[in-house]
Amino acid sequence: MADSVMLFPQLLQPTAALKTYAPMSVKFWENQETALDGMKELADGWFARRHLGAQAALETAKRIGEAATPFDIAREYQD
Repeated sequence: MADSVMLFPQLLQPTAALKTYAPMSVKFWENQETALDGMKELADGWFARRHLGAQAALETAKRIGEAATPFDIAREYQD
């Protein structure tokens, strides 16, 4: 075991290089969190719009199904 300690002495104590890279690592993960928050906001907006569109299409399909004449069907489709 003493041999492995002597082979990798830099693992036993932080080096200047590791201390230099630590802030960059923290910034990377902060940026990841910001990006994920932005993607969640985008996805939530898309799902909300998609839900509204699906509801409107469902209501239109119901009105078309209840239409009595081809003119009524065309009018509901245009609405």
